[in-house]
Amino acid sequence: MLTERGQQILEAVIQGFIDTREPVSSGWLYDQFDFGIKPAMIRLELDALEGEGYLEQPYHSAGRIPTDAGYELFVRHILAAEAAAMRESALRNLFARAAWGDLIEELASELGILGVVAASDTVYKAGLEQLMDNLDWSDREGVRSVIRDFEAVN
Repeated sequence: MLTERGQQILEAVIQGFIDTREPVSSGWLYDQFDFGIKPAMIRLELDALEGEGYLEQPYHSAGRIPTDAGYELFVRHILAAEAAAMRESALRNLFARAAWGDLIEELASELGILGVVAASDTVYKAGLEQLMDNLDWSDREGVRSVIRDFEAVN
């Protein structure tokens, strides 16, 4: 499992390799980025990334280059960041339009929560089904109690 710093270093190596088409050294990383560590620690991080199969070293004194696994992780990280940005933008748009019903439904679905929003004379409720799917109910009365409370909100 990568640490946050390991992820940052891996991304820097891959981006540096894409930009220069040359193996990336710890010295170059130290000069270009502020990871808060010295080149010797960067080398240790590079060794760990190599050990995990994300980087390789063409020969002993060379810098590192990404492996297919490194590229795959890099692309997954980029796609996840773009998907998160798109979800955030969609939620902001619903909020800006005051589309409370759609907003509470999206939030309840995304977060797996029970949501209730009162706007003007209307109450928007969502998430009961997700709540029921995600919780382990040991007795039927507990389930009935949650449903009664949910339905009682007007």
